[in-house]
Amino acid sequence: MKNRRNPVYGRNLFASIIAALLVSIFPQKMALSAEINDLNQVDANNTARFPEGQSPGSVNDAARALEGIIARFYGDIGGRVTTTGTATAYAYAATQAISALYDGLILTFDAHTTNTGSATLAVDGLSATTLKKHNDQNLAAGDIEAGQKVMVVYDGTNFQLLSGLANAPLTAVSGDTAPTLGGNLAGGGYAISNLSSIAATAISEGVTRVALVGRRTVWIPAGAMVASATSGAASARVQTTATRPDLNVLDFDPSTREHAQFNVAFPKSWDNSTLKYQYYWTETSGSSTAGVVLGVQCVAAADGDTIDVAYGTAVTAADNAQSTSKDLLISAESSPITVAGSPGAGELTFCQVYRDVSDSGDTFAADMRLLGLKLFYTTTSGNDS
Repeated sequence: MKNRRNPVYGRNLFASIIAALLVSIFPQKMALSAEINDLNQVDANNTARFPEGQSPGSVNDAARALEGIIARFYGDIGGRVTTTGTATAYAYAATQAISALYDGLILTFDAHTTNTGSATLAVDGLSATTLKKHNDQNLAAGDIEAGQKVMVVYDGTNFQLLSGLANAPLTAVSGDTAPTLGGNLAGGGYAISNLSSIAATAISEGVTRVALVGRRTVWIPAGAMVASATSGAASARVQTTATRPDLNVLDFDPSTREHAQFNVAFPKSWDNSTLKYQYYWTETSGSSTAGVVLGVQCVAAADGDTIDVAYGTAVTAADNAQSTSKDLLISAESSPITVAGSPGAGELTFCQVYRDVSDSGDTFAADMRLLGLKLFYTTTSGNDS
């Protein structure tokens, strides 16, 4: 009993009790500042808040610490934080304690302003990090809109946008309140523009079907051409073999310049600019690999204009025979043809085609048999309204 009253013994007993309390409580206090990234995916490794043999009185503090971690994590992914900064340098004050960025860090913020170009995000005073869309593309002006909930993830180098862009891929579509799958847009005046990075920039609809603007072709068969009244090519209908394709053709002489003509009323959507052509032909003899040269020239006339007008400057295109009769031969695409007469909407374009036997490249000694030609032109609107 005398030893139990020993002050040294009492101090040792008190020290032992304090040490036991520190072992059971200190880990929980240290864990209060932990965040979601500090949790381990292996259950048995999560010992900071709930160590083996911890005192019952410390369990509630550990549970509360865990609840705080979860609440702070959801605070940062729930879009509750409004950014500050500028339209190109966003600043984010995290709910969690983030001392360093890590791969997989997800944040959602309420954008305080619309971005005006490439932008960065700085978290809790850390270095500003570039915001990227589509994996590795800098933002364009308006990709983030004021008031938008923007979700991002850090990939180890940049913050990648996980949420949609404020710049919609398709804009300015209006009027059809009940579109149907596979149907046409109802009404008129529709316009779809800003097709992301696609080269075509407009789709329009009036009362007709939607059509992309751009390059178009029109086929002019030899049967739709007429031999010129002066120095005309020979028009003929020839048979390859009975019950096989018969051909309406124009035969052009190898030594005399011969002509044929056609006309086209181009759609109003034509840009009234240059044309190109490509001709389809076949040999009459199949005895040579020599070349032929075809020329095309055009002029346009409007309502009330005289048709008695000279053609514009001709453009020629060469091609070679292949020594085999009845083979289909297709030339390369020509250089641009300038249509004389300053063409405009609703006008009629007259064209003349001829074999340029004076060209040094025209050495094919037999008739050149024209099957037709393809004209290339460009449209600037989706319909002719």
